[in-house]
Amino acid sequence: MIAHRRWIRAVGYALLGCGGIASLLFPSFNASGPMSLTGGPVVFLWAVLLAIGGLTSAVGSAADVWLGEYAGLWPIIMTFMIFGFANAFSGNLIELALSLTLLGWSFLLLARWREVAMVRSEALKFHRYQHRAGGQT
Repeated sequence: MIAHRRWIRAVGYALLGCGGIASLLFPSFNASGPMSLTGGPVVFLWAVLLAIGGLTSAVGSAADVWLGEYAGLWPIIMTFMIFGFANAFSGNLIELALSLTLLGWSFLLLARWREVAMVRSEALKFHRYQHRAGGQT
């Protein structure tokens, strides 16, 4: 059961990473200006963060290594939050649905990051305990 959840997360993260790669290969710069918060080089930065975060988390989740998922979640969270807020403050009500969706996903991923942080903390405690016990558990 746990392996299924791990692989489902890995697929989801991989899709986010592939979305970042697709945004790099086929950028959409139809925003109001090249330096606006939703266009130009900023979109390039977000695509890079999404690709790195998604693929790092996918590899970490697939390999069942908490460090990979832990490290990859922050670029994804920041990408979704910044893009969500940028769209929300654009003044375009049509973008509101996208903004709320991205912000919702960023908070869900933040909750997942907290879970992985707890696993990390417990793993370090176990390592210290095992080291003090001389490798006997």
